[in-house]
Amino acid sequence: MLGYIFVNPPAEGHVVPLYRCSWDNGARHFGALDSTCEKAHVDGRLGWVLSGP
Repeated sequence: MLGYIFVNPPAEGHVVPLYRCSWDNGARHFGALDSTCEKAHVDGRLGWVLSGP
């Protein structure tokens, strides 16, 4: 479960990019925290999320 998605990375805290990924020629979408998108198509970056300490 994710919390807030930031358009710009916050000044404080550890942040990682959140990517929008798709399968089945764009019929199914999901978010991923790495740019490999589990070998699916990368549609772009959705924003930034806070991650761990």
